[in-house]
Amino acid sequence: MKPTYRAGSYDPDPERDIREETDAHIAMEAEALMAQGLNRQAALREARRRFGDRARHEGQAKREASARERELRWRDRFDALGQDVRYAFRRMGRSPGFTSIAVLSLALGIGANTAIFSLVNAILLSGVPMRAPQELVEVYTSEEARADEPGYPYSLSSVPDLFDLRDRTDIFSGVGGYEGFFNRIETEDSVEPVWGEIVSWDLFSILGITPEVGRFFVHEEGQSYGTHPVVVLGYDFWQKKFGGSPEIIGGSIRMANREWTVIGVAPEELQGFMAPGIAMDMFATYKMQPALNFESSSASHEQRDSHSTFMKARLAPGVTVEEAQAALATLSARGGLSRGVGGAGL
Repeated sequence: MKPTYRAGSYDPDPERDIREETDAHIAMEAEALMAQGLNRQAALREARRRFGDRARHEGQAKREASARERELRWRDRFDALGQDVRYAFRRMGRSPGFTSIAVLSLALGIGANTAIFSLVNAILLSGVPMRAPQELVEVYTSEEARADEPGYPYSLSSVPDLFDLRDRTDIFSGVGGYEGFFNRIETEDSVEPVWGEIVSWDLFSILGITPEVGRFFVHEEGQSYGTHPVVVLGYDFWQKKFGGSPEIIGGSIRMANREWTVIGVAPEELQGFMAPGIAMDMFATYKMQPALNFESSSASHEQRDSHSTFMKARLAPGVTVEEAQAALATLSARGGLSRGVGGAGL
């Protein structure tokens, strides 16, 4: 059954997923140690030591998941509010006398609510220096219900979906994707877990974001799997780990058993794309995803049914959200993949 695309996401049991992911990381580390000659008990003990404070790491992951869930819940509420408002205006249009009294009575309350929302909007959604944010939209996948499971009206997308939407230059002038990863950086005497996001090489340029120092990814770094181990550091991580020194640009860090070159630092206002207020340690390109996410490969990453990607897009000049939605609905009606556009802005 063909998927459709619109705003939202889902997360059936984040706490369970976090526990399972932690167990998987420890188990894989233990297996590697056993291959080096340690017995199982000693390998598990050493793997847990290298992983560090499990409770703290899981707590951070839960906070990130909760923040994402709150964001999506508020988005769904505002979608429902929009439907209610449209219905109310249709009803009031049939009774103009009652409408005038209602508007006068509610004017003060509406003004107060608008001010409150503007404050929340300023705190949660703005601050990142982007070019023409009114042209930006989020694109999500929606899967229809099947006999053995419920439908997911708001879901993530796949990398092939991202590639397909990039070809629709009549709708979008640019489409970028991103998803999370968890790994660790290694020094001579310690191992430190890090949280980050893998992004399409042009996501920063599509959004119109400039680096604090250094540069962002270029075209050739996003074309082939495993060939360009480069990273952009998050601002907070840069300050904490390297004291905000620009000398780290061109230097390297060791992560996932290989050396990664640091090419830039994200601006201070950009914490990350997945969860507002949660600072990501670093960013890498999609083509380095198999090296960063365990038990993954380039083949599995580009499967149509592998839904792990968030998408942000910039509308083509003169195209509105409604026109983009209509164009994607037309594609669906012609037998292609059905897609739709989430609300404007980030």
